[in-house]
Amino acid sequence: MRFVRDAKTFSSLPAFREPIVNDSIVGVCIGNFDGFHRGHQQLFRTLEDSLSSLTRAQGKLPLKVLLTFEPHPKRVISELSIGETLSRPEYWRLTSIRKKIELASEFGFDYFFAARFSRGFSQLAPKTFVERILRNPLSPKIVVVGEDWSFGKNRGGNVELLSNMGLEMGFQVLAVSPVLWEGKKISSTMVKDALGAGDLKRVRVLLGRNFSLSGKVRKGTARGRKLGFRTANMRFYCQVLPRDGVYATYAELDGEKIPSVSNVGVRPTFGAGERLVETHLLIDGGRELLSKNISVEFVERIRDEICFPSEDQLRAQIEKDVKRARDVLS
Repeated sequence: MRFVRDAKTFSSLPAFREPIVNDSIVGVCIGNFDGFHRGHQQLFRTLEDSLSSLTRAQGKLPLKVLLTFEPHPKRVISELSIGETLSRPEYWRLTSIRKKIELASEFGFDYFFAARFSRGFSQLAPKTFVERILRNPLSPKIVVVGEDWSFGKNRGGNVELLSNMGLEMGFQVLAVSPVLWEGKKISSTMVKDALGAGDLKRVRVLLGRNFSLSGKVRKGTARGRKLGFRTANMRFYCQVLPRDGVYATYAELDGEKIPSVSNVGVRPTFGAGERLVETHLLIDGGRELLSKNISVEFVERIRDEICFPSEDQLRAQIEKDVKRARDVLS
């Protein structure tokens, strides 16, 4: 993306302090986009097609903006503290703000805006929301939302109201129908359920790609190194993870995509601890991992996490896991 601005840049109101000023035609997709699943991607395609037609007709360049909210409105409105959210998986997210920025770039967006969502923000009248969040900073010509999207105080704004405001303010609103799979609307909840079941095939269908996580490598206990399998360890909070177990994965590190094997779980052989994602690079090279940003892509589930009677038996199983992961990724 040519410009990235995360949620920390903004106070509650107004969300954006500076307008986008250029000769491009601006198109905006609005939503929470937790997961960037195929339903969200339908919005992206609609924006791409409509914006391309308009810019060709006027001889200008398209500028695509993703507008989302941080933290997730559902958590703010529920008035849960961070501590309370840790014990409520239904409020956990599929996609961190860091991962959203990565995915927005991959899907061809030029700008990423995250409006800081607060109780005060939720009380904005629908017209004020549109004026402060859309018209003044972005000046869009096309706005794309899901057909059931609502906004403003008490969710008082809907697509019809937004369309009427668009007629007054100079932008067109396109409402996109949900994408169905097996007769049901693809949703973030559907993806979460598939991850919880360890069903990566279903996850891949719903996302249109493999599920991935991004984070910073943290210091661990070095047990993997002692077993002969050095790992990059990541901790996540209020983040939906695949079902505990061992997976064939790819790790992206320093721009390089490296075959790997990952364990999600609590390491019961050593006494259950905090839940981690531990990734062993199949092509290591002795590179420094600590504090590096890493992205892990889950390709295939190999087995459940198991408590082994001894470290030797665990080591023997890890050797089998590594061989299986090599076979899968080759």
